[in-house]
Amino acid sequence: MIRAGNLNKIIAVMRVTYIDNEFGEPEETWNLLINTRAGIKPVTGNEQFLVGLKNEVSHKIEMRYNPEAIIRPEDVIVYDGRKFDIEYILNYAERNSNIQILAKEKLYD
Repeated sequence: MIRAGNLNKIIAVMRVTYIDNEFGEPEETWNLLINTRAGIKPVTGNEQFLVGLKNEVSHKIEMRYNPEAIIRPEDVIVYDGRKFDIEYILNYAERNSNIQILAKEKLYD
């Protein structure tokens, strides 16, 4: 169970869609999937070593499960102008109450 005080950030989960431009070529467009409260914490070196994540993951993002907005690994999380690629999505005990996302911050676009 996540304590409400730990969900102290408001994040946006963005999903990519492709729309044909005037030349008939697919063009990437990012749409808002959901705005939600979340906790964001950097992953320490010890945590990376213990679970074998190496350098793939830089942050843990925890939030409440929302059945109307199922998050997928292709989605991107945006917080305060920063972008995070989703590497893993963990649904605690498959209870659909809280999810933990292991993400890698995109340093350059």
